[in-house]
Amino acid sequence: MINIVDNAVKYTTGNDSQIRCSLYRKEEGVYVELFNTCGGIPARDLGRIFNQFYRVEKSRATDLGGSGLGLTIVKRIIDLHNGEIAVQNSDGGVTVCIRL
Repeated sequence: MINIVDNAVKYTTGNDSQIRCSLYRKEEGVYVELFNTCGGIPARDLGRIFNQFYRVEKSRATDLGGSGLGLTIVKRIIDLHNGEIAVQNSDGGVTVCIRL
């Protein structure tokens, strides 16, 4: 969760920025949804964000730090718990949905 929240904080910009987190339970498991107003992820990058060392914004890599391993590690941990993670663009931002 630290990695997901850290990404939301890093990439949310502007005076009207928002980060919203929801936690709820359904029969299939526990869900965590995190939305942030980062402007979205380019469609060409969405399918690759869990790849090891992949960075969407290579030009900002030195400014924001990180090695491109965070989401790879997050996905692996969720997979080990038989969960799922999905990332999608929505309403001027990005929503990360985790099911455990």
